[in-house]
Amino acid sequence: MATYYTSDTHFGHHNIIEYCNRPYANVREMNLEMERIWNETVSPTDTVYHLGDFALGDLDNALEILRRLNGCKILVSGNHDPKKVRESEHWAEVHTYLRIGRNVMFHFPIEQWNNMDSQKTIHLHGHCHGTIPRGRQPKNRYDVGWDSLHRPMTIEEIKGQE
Repeated sequence: MATYYTSDTHFGHHNIIEYCNRPYANVREMNLEMERIWNETVSPTDTVYHLGDFALGDLDNALEILRRLNGCKILVSGNHDPKKVRESEHWAEVHTYLRIGRNVMFHFPIEQWNNMDSQKTIHLHGHCHGTIPRGRQPKNRYDVGWDSLHRPMTIEEIKGQE
């Protein structure tokens, strides 16, 4: 059982393809490919923290995708997670901010967090779609968005991206 992190999948969001230069011809192709990548990465017994902006557009279709995605899925909601997404029965938990052990999780990047100077604490976030270069972020803050990592990743994999 592994623990993964991701955010900003934007299932069903046509405009995200252009905004983030995603390599898909259309939403259907994007949804299918991201679902395939997720399920090849995450097993049914793993846990995935999704740090917001799961879906926009056809929410019924997006919630069907959510149902099919592997893992125990926990949402830390973002600015584009409508009520219908947040209240889906397919989330094991839903939070707006979450701290587990030394991990601080929030959709938005925050400049300071408790014990941020310790090598043992990290802040995981989304929202930025890979627009903040690694060298411009505080040393223990990581953008786990789909446009940064291109799949859910473990803490070790995320730190290895440096």
